[in-house]
Amino acid sequence: MSTIKSIFFCLVPLLFTDFVFAEMKVLLLDGQNNHNWKATTPVIVEALERDNLCKVSVFTSPPKKSPQDAWKSWKPNFQDYDVTLTNYNGEMWPEDVQEKLISYVKRGGSFVVVHAANNAFSNWLEYNTMIGLGGWGGEE
Repeated sequence: MSTIKSIFFCLVPLLFTDFVFAEMKVLLLDGQNNHNWKATTPVIVEALERDNLCKVSVFTSPPKKSPQDAWKSWKPNFQDYDVTLTNYNGEMWPEDVQEKLISYVKRGGSFVVVHAANNAFSNWLEYNTMIGLGGWGGEE
C-alpha cells in the first residue's frame, strides 16, 4: 500500500470524529409519576451528562390536577433533540403534544421510557406501540 493511501485511510476517520463524538441533546420529561420523579430525574441527568456525551434539558409538566391553562404552556420541542426520554407517569398529555411526539418518532426521533413511564398511558395506542410494551391498567 502506498504511503499516500496509508495516510488517507488514517486521516479520513478523523474527519468524522466531531460527528461521532458530538454531544447528544436529550429532552427529559417529568412532572408526574407514581414513583419519586423529583429524586430520580437528577440521578438520570447526572448519569447521562457524566462523560459529556449528552446535554440534558428537563421539561417538567404541570402538577397533577392542574387547570387546563397550566397545560397550554407545556409544549415540549421534541424536534430540537436527538433523544426524548420520559420519566413521566401521570395525566394524559394534551392532544397537540401527543401528535407532536408521534410525528417526532415517525421522523426518526428516539424515544426512551424509564421504569414506570412504560405504563403512563394505557389508553394511548400510539404511545404503547412506540415503546413496544405498555398498557397495564387492565390492558396487559
